[in-house]
Amino acid sequence: MRGSFNYFSQMNLNRPTVILLTSLLSSGMQTCDLKNGKKDDPSAMDSTSVPRTDAWLLQQSKFEELRLQQVDFTAFGKDGDWQMNLSTDRIITFKSMDSGSSIVTKESEEMLPADMNAIMYAAEMEAGRVLVTVYQDSCEFGNSLEKWPYSVRVLVDAGKDNFQEYRGCGLYLNAPSLHDIWVLSEWNRFDDLKSMFPTGPPRMEFHMEKNEYYGYSGCVEISGRFEPKGSKLDILSYMPGKVACNQEGHMAFIEALSTVQFDLSLDGIYLRLSNEKEVLTFRKVD
Repeated sequence: MRGSFNYFSQMNLNRPTVILLTSLLSSGMQTCDLKNGKKDDPSAMDSTSVPRTDAWLLQQSKFEELRLQQVDFTAFGKDGDWQMNLSTDRIITFKSMDSGSSIVTKESEEMLPADMNAIMYAAEMEAGRVLVTVYQDSCEFGNSLEKWPYSVRVLVDAGKDNFQEYRGCGLYLNAPSLHDIWVLSEWNRFDDLKSMFPTGPPRMEFHMEKNEYYGYSGCVEISGRFEPKGSKLDILSYMPGKVACNQEGHMAFIEALSTVQFDLSLDGIYLRLSNEKEVLTFRKVD
């Protein structure tokens, strides 16, 4: 669920609490510094797969088990002192490695603040609230200096002015099999793709290392950028080919790409991109 940045007003917080919470979000202060207990440094986790040269694939392979458990996004403290997971159904779980305490929230709300390049996930828990901010800034993890694609801040509001802030690095868990060539095989808007695309159906080739795609609209070559977010896929940009095309199928496909965000589902040789309006099914080709 994605919405505007209206979480605090919806929760009926009193004015002093709103002021304090807003201050914590806008400042660089850190109210909690966990330094004791056992540290689990995820950058040191061993992958069971064969070593690969692709850095993005090696990083993703470390968390394959979590991804199979329907986790869309994971984050850790830079010292490995906490972990946060966001599930595909938008439930937030948070665990402190020092105290052993855990938090499980209700379904979170996704928000896009207008004043920062970030995504927020806000949710209620049994006694308080949790706000996770995912920044579009790379993050170096612990002593390994491994770069993660996102910086993360977790704010836990346990009530009665009991706020704790945690900072770390995060990663959306994406299926490596998306990195392939996909040809459109079904579309809920059209029964006959051959008549809509007489010169051949659209195709998409996703390159995960640079988050770039190349393809064919059914009329001209296309390219652009995308961002995989676990069970979501954002189309960030579209570059048309050098030749103009007014073909109906081409125009419809480009319109579909302008939707920006899709639900993503991978099932063997099939890729499904869907939203409230579109359901596009692609078949993997070699």
